[in-house]
Amino acid sequence: MTRQRKHNLMSNLPMCCTDMDIDLLDLAMPERLTPEGREFVEAHGIFQVPVGELMRLAVYQGKRIVKIRHVCQKLDIQTGKCTIYESRPKICRDFDCSRRHDCSCKGSGLTQVE
Repeated sequence: MTRQRKHNLMSNLPMCCTDMDIDLLDLAMPERLTPEGREFVEAHGIFQVPVGELMRLAVYQGKRIVKIRHVCQKLDIQTGKCTIYESRPKICRDFDCSRRHDCSCKGSGLTQVE
């Protein structure tokens, strides 16, 4: 896949599947996570990424919260669709994408992948 094609694909993905906000303490001590939070973080694949790499991609949001740029491992970047949609984590089912001003779906939950 060319660099331009990957960029085009990534810019059309749902933003809620390509980043997450997390408390630094929860990242360092995952046992603090609620069951819903743990389910989400595990589906995202965060625990398989070295902490140094996660922090390199993190943007500090204040009050120990960081936004981590990381594509959910359950997201098919070719189609922009969740590969576990029917059994996706509760936090994903409950998420209101209309709250995201930066999402390519414009609050509809649907994206167009070129």
